[in-house]
Amino acid sequence: MIKLDLVEQENFYNSLFMQIQNSLKERTEYPLYSDDWLQMAPSAPGIYFVFHLNEIVYVGESANLKKRMKDLRNTYNHTLRRKLGKALFQNHEHYSISSSVKKYHPSIEEAITKYALDNLKVTYFELKIGRKEMESAFINGPKLPIYNSRSVR
Repeated sequence: MIKLDLVEQENFYNSLFMQIQNSLKERTEYPLYSDDWLQMAPSAPGIYFVFHLNEIVYVGESANLKKRMKDLRNTYNHTLRRKLGKALFQNHEHYSISSSVKKYHPSIEEAITKYALDNLKVTYFELKIGRKEMESAFINGPKLPIYNSRSVR
């Protein structure tokens, strides 16, 4: 096992952050909830980015990207769906706050899915180590993705 001192760790994560940031422009983006978005996700650990109009709006990490992509469709399992519902439909006649135990009204659930299909894209990066650190680096960077909260990791 290789042990890195704090300076070496910081250099490693800074280098990894720059590599990911630089390759974001070249990555294939898949329309969220399209026929191929889940199919293309690897069953591997990594981080994922959700875009709206080429701007990162959400960053997440997972031990299994394919499984996490399935969670993106479920309001119970993913804060992105809950935050989309609140941001886009809080004035809807059937709106009430959702949670990990309560979905939105079916009309709002359907509208969130349609909005995602029409407007959001996702890309993934497989990472065996450092995924929490990279998620945190992107969330706590100069521009907070609008559907994330500042990370305390």
